[in-house]
Amino acid sequence: MTAMAGDDPGFHEVVRGLHALKRMADPSEIAQVALFLLSESASFVTGSAIVADGGNSINKF
Repeated sequence: MTAMAGDDPGFHEVVRGLHALKRMADPSEIAQVALFLLSESASFVTGSAIVADGGNSINKF
């Protein structure tokens, strides 16, 4: 079976280091974003990109 990058603990350490929060998201945190978009609270949200990346998008290489 082919080894996957996600199988390597070092891979996860590198990915965590890329995020401003220095951790991976819990699946429930991403689900909360989806639930918000499905809720009545988001009834006026249109044409928006909601970024839930732990601050990864603010890092400049």
